[in-house]
Amino acid sequence: MISQAKEQSVPHLDENLEILPFNQVEYLVQHKTLNYQVNINSETYQLLKLIDGKKSISLIKDEYKSKHDIDISMDFIHSLLYNKLARFGIIKQNDFEVEKRKKASYLRLSFIFLPSHWVKKITPLLAFLFNKTLFFTLLFVMTAFITTMIASNYSVISSNSSNLLSLNLLLYIITFHFGSIFHELGHATACSKFGAKLGGIGFGFYIFFPVLFADVSDAWRLPKSQRIIVNLGGLYFEMIIATILLIIYLFNHQTPYLVIPCVLMIHTLYNLNPLIKYDGYWVLSDATDTPNLHEKSFTRLKSLLKRFFLKVKGYKFEKKDLFLVTYGFMSVSFIFFFLAMALIIDPDSVIKLPINLFNYINDNSNITLQGLGQFFLPAIFWILVVKMVIQGIIKIIRKQKIRKKTALA
Repeated sequence: MISQAKEQSVPHLDENLEILPFNQVEYLVQHKTLNYQVNINSETYQLLKLIDGKKSISLIKDEYKSKHDIDISMDFIHSLLYNKLARFGIIKQNDFEVEKRKKASYLRLSFIFLPSHWVKKITPLLAFLFNKTLFFTLLFVMTAFITTMIASNYSVISSNSSNLLSLNLLLYIITFHFGSIFHELGHATACSKFGAKLGGIGFGFYIFFPVLFADVSDAWRLPKSQRIIVNLGGLYFEMIIATILLIIYLFNHQTPYLVIPCVLMIHTLYNLNPLIKYDGYWVLSDATDTPNLHEKSFTRLKSLLKRFFLKVKGYKFEKKDLFLVTYGFMSVSFIFFFLAMALIIDPDSVIKLPINLFNYINDNSNITLQGLGQFFLPAIFWILVVKMVIQGIIKIIRKQKIRKKTALA
C-alpha cells in the first residue's frame, strides 16, 4: 500500500515540456532541454492534464475517476509519475537530477562536422524537391529508369565490377562518403521542409561501419506521412545522383557513370533493410506507429517464449503483438543466420582473425578494398558476439541493482 505521505505528495510537470499528438491513440512528450521524446497513451495524457502543481496524487486520482469513470490506484499513479516519467525529466524530483539525453546509443565515437547553421543555409535551396507531388513522381520515375538501365546494361556492369574491388581504399572512401553527405542532406532537407528543428550532420560508427548521420530527432513532432518522407529523404537524394550519372552515361558511354549508380543502388537496398537501424527500420517504425521497434519486439518475443516454455502467466497477447513477435523473430534469426554463415563459409578465418589481419597488414604495402574484404565476415562475427555478451552482462548488472533497490524499499 502507498504511504500517506505519498498520497499527499504534489507532482509538478517540468516547464520545458511540449506535448503533441503522435497518432490517433498516442501523444509525444518532448523535453526541450534534456532532449527526451517519450510516447504516452491517451490515458496517461489525460492524467498529465490534471497535474497543475497544486493537486495531490489523492485529489488527481479522485478527479480522474470523476471525469473518465475509471478507478486507478494511487500506487499505479505514483509509480507512473515518479518511477517512469520522472527519469525522463517529465515530473520534477528534488532528490535527483536527470541527465541530458546523450547521442544515440547505437552510434559510437560520433561528432558533428557540419553544424546546424551551415545545414540551414543549404537545405532551403533543395527544399523544392520535397513538394509532395514532385517527390512521389520523381521517386516513381527514377526507380523505373534506374531499374531499366541496370537491367539492360547488366553485362557491362558485371564485367567491370572487379574494378570496384581494385580501387584504392582511400579513393573508394572519398567517393562513397561524398554520396553519403548528399544522402544526409536529403534527410535534413525534408526535415527543414516540414518545419522541424534541424541539427547538424556528423560522423560515427554503427557496430563496425563508419557512417554519416543527420540529427533529425525533432522529426518526431511531424505527422506520420511526413516522418516517412524524412526517413526516405536520403535514399531519394542518392537516387537523384544515380539518375544524373546514368543520364551522363547515355551520352558518353563511360563505364564509371554506369557502375557507380549501381553501387549507390546496392547501398540503397542495404539501407532499406528494416532489421538493422538504417532508413528501412525507421520507415517501418513510423509506418506501424511503433517507436523503439527493436526493443518492443524483443520484449514481446521474450514474453511469448516465457509463456509457452516456462508457463509464465500474466501475458496478454494483443493484435499488434503478432507483428512485433514476427519482427522480433526475424531480427533474431537474421543475426544468428549471419553468425552461422560466417562459421560455415570459413571457420578458420573467424578463429584466426587477429593473426590473419596482422599478417596481411605486415606483408602488404598497398592495402586495397579487395584485400580487406576477406576480413569482413570474421570481423562482423566477433563484433556481434562481443556486443551481445556485453549487453547480456549489462542487463544482469541492471537487474541486480533493481533487486537491491526493491529489497531496500
